Amino acid sequence: VQPINGTIAPGQVLSVDDQCYTITAVGEEAPVTLAGLGHCTVNFSGATEVELPGTIYVEHKPMPVIRIGSVIRITDGL
Repeated sequence: VQPINGTIAPGQVLSVDDQCYTITAVGEEAPVTLAGLGHCTVNFSGATEVELPGTIYVEHKPMPVIRIGSVIRITDGL
C-alpha cells in the first residue's frame, strides 16, 4: 500500500489493472480509512451524490475482476 499523495476527488481515475473508472463522488471518510487502514468501499453505481461517507463512487461499468497481485491506483487521469 502506497501513501496517499494529494486529495481524492471526482474526475480522477480509479484503475484496477487495465480497467479504468472515472470517480464520480468521494465520501469524506473514504480518504481517512484508505490512508489509515488501507481500504475503502468502491461503489460502481455512477452516483454523483455521496450516500455513505466511507465510499468512493465511480462510473457505472461492470466491476473488475480483482486477483492476487492486482494493482489498484487512483490518478489524475489516463
